[in-house]
Amino acid sequence: FSAPTLAGLAALADNGSQAEQLVIPANRIPGDCTAITPDLLPLVSLAQADIDRIIAAVPGGAANVQDIYPLAPLQEGILFHHMMESEGDAYLMPVLMAFDTEKHRDGFLAALQTVIERHDILRTAFVWEGLPEPVQVVWREAKLKIEHVVIGSEAGDAAEKLLERYNPRHYRLDLRVAPLINGFTAYDSRKGRWLLLLLTHHLTLDNTAQGILLEEIQMLQRGKSDLLPAPLPFRNFVAQ
Repeated sequence: FSAPTLAGLAALADNGSQAEQLVIPANRIPGDCTAITPDLLPLVSLAQADIDRIIAAVPGGAANVQDIYPLAPLQEGILFHHMMESEGDAYLMPVLMAFDTEKHRDGFLAALQTVIERHDILRTAFVWEGLPEPVQVVWREAKLKIEHVVIGSEAGDAAEKLLERYNPRHYRLDLRVAPLINGFTAYDSRKGRWLLLLLTHHLTLDNTAQGILLEEIQMLQRGKSDLLPAPLPFRNFVAQ
């Protein structure tokens, strides 16, 4: 209302004054940390008992916790809907791919794991039970979970069967376990190919981020890892 014209809005959005004044506190958890205390978490206020409860749910304990911070507003809404649903998840996004050989499929999965290791948001789990507010926990190591599914040739179209079995209308991911990407692979004997179904959650990936993920995988497979940009910490967005 203070800038009721397009020109006024553009000038207001372009001045950058808020961004220049914003100071994002650094992550205080050292790489060799074995115990996390409230003073190491500048973006969230948690009691020691809350922190201990969070760490107890992380494989490897405190040594595998890189950071803890609150949810962004959009994430809060997504988590609310997840908690309200008892079956399926409206924010679960399926991506189905096909590979001509098992070697090509495995190469794709190896590159995907490398991208997960690059980006904090892809190593993030969500915890809310018993806490004053939901938080996201960045794991230092988060291994992609791949499940092999056997689909017989008599079952019909293998791609349709795979999508049906893990349809977001009835299938859910455990948001407390990173990464929020699950993979399901099956051999399509009718067409002589390998199928890979990736289920990703909107809490950590949207369409834009999904495009970046696939682009980075392609660069890695083409041997252009040195051209990948430095990953931006999601904590910066949360702080803003």
